[in-house]
Amino acid sequence: MFNGPVYVIDFEGSWVGGIVEYGIVGILLDKGIFETRTRLCQTNVPVAISEYRCHGILNRELVHCLPFSQDLGFFIKARQQGIFCAHNAAFENQLLSRYCPVLEIEKSFATYDKRDMGWGPWLDTYGLYKHLLPRKVDCGLSHLIATLRLETNLNALANKFCPSTRKKYHCALYDALASALLLLKFACMPQNQGKDLNAYIAQSILGVKAMYDRNQTTFL
Repeated sequence: MFNGPVYVIDFEGSWVGGIVEYGIVGILLDKGIFETRTRLCQTNVPVAISEYRCHGILNRELVHCLPFSQDLGFFIKARQQGIFCAHNAAFENQLLSRYCPVLEIEKSFATYDKRDMGWGPWLDTYGLYKHLLPRKVDCGLSHLIATLRLETNLNALANKFCPSTRKKYHCALYDALASALLLLKFACMPQNQGKDLNAYIAQSILGVKAMYDRNQTTFL
């Protein structure tokens, strides 16, 4: 049974351009948030107009920023200590793999079975609520926050932890905080209490293809 820390992450960027902003929220299901971290990241490719329209980050804001690779060690250490979670985790897994393919980080997970090498298993809040709610319910991040009436809590956390200009959706730490709230809310539901994280992982998988796409296995 594993009930250690969960690191909820969100990236802004693309496979072509890389990560231009990250947000990470460390939580314990029984205690809540214990850590947050975020920053902008320089890339070698200019931000595309289509990406800017989504996240609102200008190229000139990235000029003096360090690339994401400078913080890769932090993410590896976090994954050694706990498990990663995201809302629609395939995107975050893909971007992390761009900087550090799973085979290259196998040695960082020497205490685990070799089948568990890489960034998985992922806990996915999109998958959790897709299984929990009726089929036609929109499980997008902002819609779930509104449906579960978590906007006030989210904005309070954003005021506490987020940069002053990054307190809205499609800002990495704001979205990571939203996903963290969804996970904490899920854990408090009567039908989910007493379950360990392995059960949550299994419940968040959206079919066999998604399982392999996200490098999900059993977390030991």
